[in-house]
Amino acid sequence: MAENPKHVTVRLRVPPELRDKISKSSEQYNRSMNADMVARLEQSFEAQISHEFEIHVMEIMLKEQQDKINSLIQSVDNLTKIVQGGI
Repeated sequence: MAENPKHVTVRLRVPPELRDKISKSSEQYNRSMNADMVARLEQSFEAQISHEFEIHVMEIMLKEQQDKINSLIQSVDNLTKIVQGGI
């Protein structure tokens, strides 16, 4: 195999069962075991970015909901004062 300056060699030890799974997957997708492992690793990092984005969106939504709850609490407090003042 020719040296490719865009790639580095990484030695990886895996259990035999995992090697078998990688082998079956690489056959299924008609690619080498190396290409299958690289694709799976890349996919795992893409998923991580996606999860981080989802968490960010959820944090924004949570803040909006907290603001709405605080506004409703303030409205209830104001109405309570009005009702108690009228009694």
